[in-house]
Amino acid sequence: MGITGTGKPRSAKRGDVDVPRCVKGGRRRWRAGIAVPLVMAAAGAHAESWKFEPFVNLSETFTNNVLLQPNDTRKSDWVTELTPGARITEAGAHSSLIGLVSLPTLLYARTSSENQVVPNINLLGKLELIDHLLFIDGSIFVNQQYLTPFGARSDSLTNATDNRYTSQVYRISPFIKGSAGSDYSYELRDDNTWSKGSSSFVNDSYTNELTGSFRRDPRPFGWAFEFDRTSSKFQDQAEQLLELARLRGLYEFDPQLLLSLSGGYEHNDLLLETKSNIIYGGGLRWRPSDRTSLDANVEHRFFGTSYNFAFNHRTPLSVWSVVASRNITTYPEQLAALPGGVDVTAALNQLFLSRVTDPAARQALVNQVIADRGLPLYLTSPVTIYNQQVQLQESLVATAGFLGVRNTLFLTAFRLKVEPITGSGSVLPPVIEALTSNTQSGGNLVWSHSVTPSLTLTGSVDGSRTVQNTQPGVTKQATVRFGATTPLSALTSVFGGVRYQSSRSTITTDYEEAAVYVGFNHKFN
Repeated sequence: MGITGTGKPRSAKRGDVDVPRCVKGGRRRWRAGIAVPLVMAAAGAHAESWKFEPFVNLSETFTNNVLLQPNDTRKSDWVTELTPGARITEAGAHSSLIGLVSLPTLLYARTSSENQVVPNINLLGKLELIDHLLFIDGSIFVNQQYLTPFGARSDSLTNATDNRYTSQVYRISPFIKGSAGSDYSYELRDDNTWSKGSSSFVNDSYTNELTGSFRRDPRPFGWAFEFDRTSSKFQDQAEQLLELARLRGLYEFDPQLLLSLSGGYEHNDLLLETKSNIIYGGGLRWRPSDRTSLDANVEHRFFGTSYNFAFNHRTPLSVWSVVASRNITTYPEQLAALPGGVDVTAALNQLFLSRVTDPAARQALVNQVIADRGLPLYLTSPVTIYNQQVQLQESLVATAGFLGVRNTLFLTAFRLKVEPITGSGSVLPPVIEALTSNTQSGGNLVWSHSVTPSLTLTGSVDGSRTVQNTQPGVTKQATVRFGATTPLSALTSVFGGVRYQSSRSTITTDYEEAAVYVGFNHKFN
């Protein structure tokens, strides 16, 4: 399966980090092979539980800087954006499928060379092949990514920039999961991930991660054996291999609190050198109620301290989340894990968890709230940087959401520090490689207010700051948006608004943009 846009490549100006656009050229064909059939197989099972919601959006935007160029060279333009699509939900006894498929089509009045189709696909499917034993799940993520956080970025597809490209990620994961008696459980999982980017700077990749665990439940003592083998292979590059095995000792103080100690060994082949090391650490799991959870683990690894921390809490009207980690990762793993940012759909799903127990009905309610209140699908998050090296990533993301009778508010703050692991090699073009070690920080606020049952006001503010870790260089970006939406019928609504965005950088060119937009969306059922 190959998905590309249309149009002509355009080269960046001298001194700009934006690279030639091959997003639209479609120079290479590539197939995911098995991931698409898997998702479609999940879709075909138990059709009576299907919910298929087709829609179409049409908007007109006037912008005074369509290409996000400096003020003295900027161009204004009218942009038509037509987006047909569908939301899909299927929940059967042995299968599930959830996702969104849309095809935004952009037509430019003055810069027609930028006309393009930018597909957006977010599908997750699962099949139970043998009851309580053999499963298979898969995903398809096709969305827009940026080569570097230092270049031009926009929260709207109507701005054409060479820094943006179409990313395709396909994953298929067969696994067995079960129990042996009342005290023992096991899982063996084989994740296969293929990634492709439409830019000539982005090479195809294949990642295989084999993970397994065998566990004796603590009563109050228990133990678990775990292993993880990850192999990453980019086009025209040698394989990178990460392997580790550990044994955990478990102690359950009570059903709410579980402590663990771990020890093991790791072996890593990083293109230019091999690193092996003893690993050891500890962790805890705390569940004081069904509304609150805390998981924390810390471990000594070859690169220093590794940790994972996740805190989640919900009330009838709010959701809270703090996630922090420090670990090694690869570009395909990042794309497969989070396609686009902090997920508003997932946050609302947690908020309605105790109110609506049926998953399909709850998803329908979430979709309705997002549509009625003009909420985005994702909150602002750090840019996933293209890199063919194993990276050390230190991340912190905090999110809060509040749902009132008339007001909805989401806030997020993030910090992400990324640097290549020593010895993993330098295999990127110099213009990109020099910018892969950086720290991104920022956040955003999204608000909606129902003035009347037929009029909703929306607003958002977001900002980010990206600095180079190894040499002076910084880019600061900010966007402000304000709009309104009102229904014409149960299935149709109209919207309009204004936005302003700016960028100040010591590495790339500065720019400002102001735009006004109007449009409508229609659901067919």
